[in-house]
Amino acid sequence: MNGDRDRAQRALDLFQNWADASQPDGPLFQVAELLPGVDAVAFAVHLQGGHYAQALRSVTKTSWVNVDIDEVVLLLRFRSLSNLWASKVDVARVDVIPRQLSLVVGLSDLLTNFLQTDQQGRRRSSSMAIDGGSLTRGQTVMDLSKELIKGIVDDKLSRRVDYFTEMMPDYMDWLVEIMNRYLPEYRRESLSWRLFSPRRLPPLSEEALQELQNAFPNMTVASGPLTMPPEISTKSRQRTLPEGSSTVSCWAFAGCLGLGTKVGMLACTAGALMGAAEAGRAVVRRVAECVNQRNMLIWDHAILRPQPTAEGSDNNSVASSSSSAPPESNGENIHSPNSNASSGLPDSAPGFVLEITADDVERLDPLARNYFLEAVSPERGPACSLRALFRSFSHRWLLDTLRETVDTEHPQPFVVDVDLDPWEVELESYSFNLKLPRMRFAFVFHLDLTRKGESTHIVRAYVAFSDDWLSNLLQSFRDQLLGWDLRELDPRFAGFTQPVYAAFDLDCSWASPDTLRLVGRALKTRLDLPAS
Repeated sequence: MNGDRDRAQRALDLFQNWADASQPDGPLFQVAELLPGVDAVAFAVHLQGGHYAQALRSVTKTSWVNVDIDEVVLLLRFRSLSNLWASKVDVARVDVIPRQLSLVVGLSDLLTNFLQTDQQGRRRSSSMAIDGGSLTRGQTVMDLSKELIKGIVDDKLSRRVDYFTEMMPDYMDWLVEIMNRYLPEYRRESLSWRLFSPRRLPPLSEEALQELQNAFPNMTVASGPLTMPPEISTKSRQRTLPEGSSTVSCWAFAGCLGLGTKVGMLACTAGALMGAAEAGRAVVRRVAECVNQRNMLIWDHAILRPQPTAEGSDNNSVASSSSSAPPESNGENIHSPNSNASSGLPDSAPGFVLEITADDVERLDPLARNYFLEAVSPERGPACSLRALFRSFSHRWLLDTLRETVDTEHPQPFVVDVDLDPWEVELESYSFNLKLPRMRFAFVFHLDLTRKGESTHIVRAYVAFSDDWLSNLLQSFRDQLLGWDLRELDPRFAGFTQPVYAAFDLDCSWASPDTLRLVGRALKTRLDLPAS
């Protein structure tokens, strides 16, 4: 009637008007939020619809809400990678501004809804809630929230272990590729690597990948002081008749003087064999010294020194921020006593190990030997038969020489370092990626040489990480989280009008050899509500 065609068209579009009126920011809910008693109904509808910003708006008259939490403590219990869980959750002093009872109750209900349902609005697994997610007799809302948080953490941990187990073949192929990249450098720097390592590692067999995939979830976790593996000790040189290696040349010379006679040939042969045996033992002693020196340098680099920062320098500040004091021993030493105390290096560093179980080591041992033999002497080409014969003879001779020279009372340790450059994990549907810092850790293998007539056997295998590595990794995650808009992590937070950032401090320590304690302190966030 007034000639306003635009308003006339909107008025005639009744279906669209009704649809707009029922939207979270539509007039129907805005009116309901102003009426006492009806605002509780609006809150419930917003909450069930996954519109958290509008739900908070209906129980407060301010345009923003500040949430401060003094401390959140999470205890993670490790038995193995497939058997880890959140054993305890504690929350200390939650402060909400403005201090309104309706807002505090609304935030409690919002938190419970968030923990009980996923992004699609489906109720989480019943194993993650108490009595289906409802309060039991004598239980508070905070108690229920803690149990729900523990269930969500357990579910996330289980999914991560399943994911890494599934990806194990890809990770091992990636590790072989990295080792092939560093092998030339190792061979230039170390005599032991030149003598025993191949020029290039072949791909792992399907059987080996499957066994590694089966062994990964069974790996045990134990924290404690990480001491350097013991040195490979050699037996003292024992002189027998004829005494001394200096007489070897005399036997050979005597054989040459008696050339053409059986006695001369026997003496010459005996002298040559004695010389070869003595030379072999001398080489083994020299290699043992090189391996000991290499183990010490690797352990110092990967475990004792502070982890590198994002720029690649040693991060002394991160090391000092870790509160991981060595826990009380549970009766077992993670490593043998350090025999390198005279080197001037620290005796130990706080850390933890991921260890392959004894049963899995026994299954993986023959696969590891076959892989090493294939890498050192692949069966290819016309000379494969001759190579196999020489390998069999030299292998038996080398084992006998090792047993004669090396003290085989204890298994012999070998340490391999892994130094990974920084990389990014691409996160789909987000405006940011997960950045992983440069990190160093060590693989340790123990070889048994006592089984006569057989090959060497791997009797223990584990990966050692310093607490500095763990602290550095967690601090990297924390620094990235400070810049993440939490609205991107869950669509139920999309209604807040400004980016939602969480500020907090993060610390970690070992409460016991198998329990990790994560502590978030001074957590603060601001929620900007849409206008009514």
